[in-house]
Amino acid sequence: MSLDRTDAQWKITRSFARFALQVPVSAMMSESASIPVSSGRTRDISLGGLGAFLEPPVAVGQRLWVEFRLPPASAAMRILGKVQHDYGGRFGFQFLNITPEQQDEIRQACQGLANV
Repeated sequence: MSLDRTDAQWKITRSFARFALQVPVSAMMSESASIPVSSGRTRDISLGGLGAFLEPPVAVGQRLWVEFRLPPASAAMRILGKVQHDYGGRFGFQFLNITPEQQDEIRQACQGLANV
């Protein structure tokens, strides 16, 4: 059997393209919280979520509000996300309540960024 299988079962497809983006990010327990339970830097972002390095760690399955600023915007964006995975301190968040306006801001900020 060959290790370089190209069957459909071995292909990974994503719902949204990911783009390299490194900006500070904080995770809060509630939308109105001002003190983060964890903070760090984003690794990548898409219309469906983001990847981030956070300290202290957060639990997979936990719902947290992630806050970050997209360049060149000055206003912070806060979106409810669910921690989908933890790869040794790199956490993947799925956005749960993203608005069309927030999606447009992300789309504009990602123009010219490298795909990952």
